[in-house]
Amino acid sequence: MTKTQKPNEKQTAEYLYHKGALTQKQIAKKVGVTEKTLSRWAKSWKPRKSGLSEAVINCINRLNDKLKDPKATAYEIKTLTDTLETLEKARYKSNKHIS
Repeated sequence: MTKTQKPNEKQTAEYLYHKGALTQKQIAKKVGVTEKTLSRWAKSWKPRKSGLSEAVINCINRLNDKLKDPKATAYEIKTLTDTLETLEKARYKSNKHIS
């Protein structure tokens, strides 16, 4: 980060990146940095973004399978819904920390 950049530009950019509504080019323009700078920053963000997204997708798929399975127990379904809730809280906390 250069001396002329505001300390929260990177945090704002990361929040917008994880939100997923804008392209990197749009985010760079919005926070006032070059696309090259944003791309460099985003390299460290990708594992966190994809890791959480992948965990949520896997949990939803497992829950969907359990809901279709007539032999699934209430405990199995409750465990998966609790896991989804925990993941959502982690995502919210992560986004709140960034903003």
